[in-house]
Amino acid sequence: MRQAESRTYYEREILSILLEKYERSNAAIGGAGRRPQFRLRKSALASAYADELDADRREAIEAAAEELERQGMISVVWERHGTGRIERILLAVDAAQLYERMGRTMPLVRVEEYRSEISRLAAAKGVWVRRCCNEAHRILSANRIPAFLPKEKALCANLIRAILSLPAAGENAIPKRVFSQRVFGDSKYFERCIETPLLILLRRFAEEPCETDAAYLDMAGITGHHGKVWIAGRMDFSLHGRAYMLADFAGGIELTYDTVAAMKIETLPPSILTVENLTNAEVLAQEGADYLLIYTAGFPNRTIQALLSKISRMQPPDIAHWGDLDYGGIRIFEYLRKNFFSHLIPYRMDVEELRAHRAFAQNLTDAQKKRLKALLCREDFALWHELIRVMLAEGIWLEQEALLWENDMTS
Repeated sequence: MRQAESRTYYEREILSILLEKYERSNAAIGGAGRRPQFRLRKSALASAYADELDADRREAIEAAAEELERQGMISVVWERHGTGRIERILLAVDAAQLYERMGRTMPLVRVEEYRSEISRLAAAKGVWVRRCCNEAHRILSANRIPAFLPKEKALCANLIRAILSLPAAGENAIPKRVFSQRVFGDSKYFERCIETPLLILLRRFAEEPCETDAAYLDMAGITGHHGKVWIAGRMDFSLHGRAYMLADFAGGIELTYDTVAAMKIETLPPSILTVENLTNAEVLAQEGADYLLIYTAGFPNRTIQALLSKISRMQPPDIAHWGDLDYGGIRIFEYLRKNFFSHLIPYRMDVEELRAHRAFAQNLTDAQKKRLKALLCREDFALWHELIRVMLAEGIWLEQEALLWENDMTS
């Protein structure tokens, strides 16, 4: 590196350190604070400045400091006792001049820019969006920028643009590349730039925790492919004027969102069972279920939600859910009860089933225990408190497929 280039490089490094010091101070958020300064031997430049084998770097740092001092940007304090080395560097101009020199925006100005961007989300619907807005406004009111939002101004604006373009609750999910082309005119921009910051928000503010990134995106209305719903058993329905009986499809059928939206449910059986895992649902179908079986695929995607909404409007008298005896299974049950069927009851999800199949249970991890303990503090999960206490006491959880393994071993 030539001498002039080296000096210019270290000028920027010195100013960057001072800018970082300022941004960590109370002054950056409107409070009182001393001038930004740093000790050279305790800074990121320390190793270069103390390198006895490369005096050129020390000389370049000193030349950069002297040039910045000549320009009036900094003040240099030299060590005493005749060492001839720099001890401290202090900012000599006000912060606004430093930011202008570095081509950056001052924190308080950025706070106002973020506040303006977040205010655009006031028109957006969804619990997770409201939670995000409330937390962002709380942090911005302290003149700080939320760490969960992108630092780049353009990226933050595009993230909010994407959120405002998400399909509303009850609408079909959109394949991510179709969404990206529609919103940004680039089929891969969402995956390249927006997906990661959106997932940060969803993981933090989603009403229900999901097990995968794909599930979080589907909850927001973005999917890698169009979701389907698998059903079996008994139900009469019509589609485009033609009548169908679900019982005629012995192994069950898969329906797309458009089919669910267009179909009219004529009659429901006396009982309905939603099932978390496909293996169990298929076994029940093969046994000739005389009720309606609905596979929820864990947390239900938007196609499944559309079907559940249609069924809930018909107010079925007897509906139950069968899922894993773990944190996820409990959360799925409560999601279904809260959003679709207030009278939903659990099927084979109790202490008796857990203990009867203990030989097939798995050990709880520390993370699983922590999540379950959190549910004990919530009254809206009171139905599950007895089961959770037993799970924690015995340190186990149970997959619903384990009940099928037992049947295979005893048959």
